[in-house]
Amino acid sequence: MKDRILIISYVYPPSTGIGGRRWSKFAKYLNKSGSDIYLLTLKPDREAVNRLNEYDSIKSVSHLKNVYPKVLGTQPNSVFEKVKYKIALLFVQVFSKGNYYDRSVFFKNQFLNEATNLIEKHNIEKVIITGAPFRMLYYGVLLKKKHNIRLLSDIRDPWTWGAGYGMKLLSKRRKEKELFYEKQVLIDSDVVTVPVAPMLGHLQNVYSKQASKIKLLSHAYDLDDFEIGNATRKLGDSYRLVYGGTTYRNLEEEYDALYELCKSSDNVDFNIQIHTNKFQYLNNDKKGEIKSKLEISPYITPSEINTKIKNADAYLLIFPDEVKDFITTKFYEIIYCQTPIIFVGAKGVVSEFIVENGLGVHISPCNLKEELNEILSGHKSISFNKNFSVEDYSFEKVTDILVSLLEKE
Repeated sequence: MKDRILIISYVYPPSTGIGGRRWSKFAKYLNKSGSDIYLLTLKPDREAVNRLNEYDSIKSVSHLKNVYPKVLGTQPNSVFEKVKYKIALLFVQVFSKGNYYDRSVFFKNQFLNEATNLIEKHNIEKVIITGAPFRMLYYGVLLKKKHNIRLLSDIRDPWTWGAGYGMKLLSKRRKEKELFYEKQVLIDSDVVTVPVAPMLGHLQNVYSKQASKIKLLSHAYDLDDFEIGNATRKLGDSYRLVYGGTTYRNLEEEYDALYELCKSSDNVDFNIQIHTNKFQYLNNDKKGEIKSKLEISPYITPSEINTKIKNADAYLLIFPDEVKDFITTKFYEIIYCQTPIIFVGAKGVVSEFIVENGLGVHISPCNLKEELNEILSGHKSISFNKNFSVEDYSFEKVTDILVSLLEKE
């Protein structure tokens, strides 16, 4: 009999938010391995027609309604926007415990009702929940108390020990509540997975009694997202940088520095392409001034962006401080392309991963203009360690590990 697996993910394609692609790929390869996959996810604001094939591997899709104030996912600029933001934030602070920036804080009843309906209707015995948002992982523990399921909790990013998701802004009382949620997830889950070794080491050290259930489930790349063919980088071409994906918040200074670099580099031949669905930096006048150097366009398909990455001289990755320890699926796609990474951000897990493995260079945000100019003008070269093996990081192979973790011991 086929395994029936329920995947619960806050974001899932065709939505383009951070965190969805990891489990859309695992769903695809779990389905290829013979499992029926059921999905519970946030209802997307709009359907992205060219990505609806993401549901091809899903037996049934159910949606959660967003009850978290949308304004808190924006960057307020005008006085009116800032007032709306503060009122919404105050509302969430008053009516929530723990992290008020967790977008699933008001999901509890809806989550448990929808997940229970799916489990009972389809006789599901295996449930995978991924966070952030982290509160969903705790709701999974409550779900397990009601049903005889094997629960795999996937912690994609640092939780209570991280700087992201507003964790550093919490009071002592709220932080203690998050620690309680985290501890319950570690105790009551059957398996806890993390994507990178530093997170594995941290959790196994803090939760030594649960160390045996904490496993590494790496990010990976999907060979189907790559077109066959060699890179077309040619000597004499302008220096090509590319970025594709979500642009993070709190990067005003970094993009202002990039603007100044583009504006003052008439004698340096380079082109930067940013493919994203929402670019909240630089006004139209500034973008117009540097359009010959910096191109901003909508996000394109995974295979299209990977072709651009393969043909680029480097991949430009700019992270705010709060995500300096977040390694995503995109890293392994870039590595498969053998394109050097120029990482702009604070020192952390990401910078160490890139530098120690010879995958590119790390630039501190305060030195962005000067050091990036050195690279673009040819005064500083960057290389890629082609001996770094990615063979074990295909979704096909990593899914084999996942399948074994889902098996009852």
